Formats: sequence, structure tokens, C-alpha cells
Amino acid sequence: MTRGVHIEVVTSLSTEALIAVLRSFIANRGKPKIIYSDNCTNIQGAAKELHENNEMFQSTSDIASVLDF
Repeated sequence: MTRGVHIEVVTSLSTEALIAVLRSFIANRGKPKIIYSDNCTNIQGAAKELHENNEMFQSTSDIASVLDF
């Protein structure tokens, strides 16, 4: 088993900034199996936003709307 620590400089502690950094990390390093965090508010906000987006794309009516667009 290998472990690593990745530290990233972020311009703000907003949910949007966290999601941008996470997308950049995944693009460069691949999807991590586990992410440990201190569960601060920007992590909670990002988790909620990503969960809502995932639910939206699971709905067949939303998928049909996107395809029609």
C-alpha cells in the first residue's frame, strides 16, 4: 500500500474553489480512492453540491432535457 499527501494552494475557502482544485487534482493524478478532510464548511458544501449534481444526472427526465438541448 502506498500513501501520499498532496497540498494545494487555493485562493479562497469557497466551495467553488475547492471543486476547482479537486477537478485539477483528478485531472493530473487520477481519482483518489479515499479523501480525508477536517470536514470544514467548504468540504461540506462541495460534497452537497456534487451529490446534488450526481442526483440530477441520474434522473432520466433531466438526461432527456440535456440531450434535447
